[in-house]
Amino acid sequence: MPFPHNDDQVVNYRVTDAVDLNRLVPGARAYRYASVTSVGQLDVIVLCCGRISRLSGDFVHAVHLALCTNCALTYDVRVIDENDGGFVAQFIVRDERPVVARRRSDHWLARQYQSC
Repeated sequence: MPFPHNDDQVVNYRVTDAVDLNRLVPGARAYRYASVTSVGQLDVIVLCCGRISRLSGDFVHAVHLALCTNCALTYDVRVIDENDGGFVAQFIVRDERPVVARRRSDHWLARQYQSC
């Protein structure tokens, strides 16, 4: 379900604008170019760290939830067809900070679950 946004106080960043991680507050919007892969998926670069998020299915008519596991940020992603063969992805920062397991642990508790 998309995050409800207040359009009166929206911060917008254009496609070529550099966005600092500290400015990715809930409701901030940024646009990025997207490219279609050879298998019909769409690659978009997330705002926070430059990693690629790959959208599949009907990417033009749906709102996607994107999660950057490196930065623990979530986005609503809408794809805009530019009608010239290209696509632009609109990222809207969500007001969620998920807890993400990022690395394996040598901790004793993790070893207990691995032996089961």
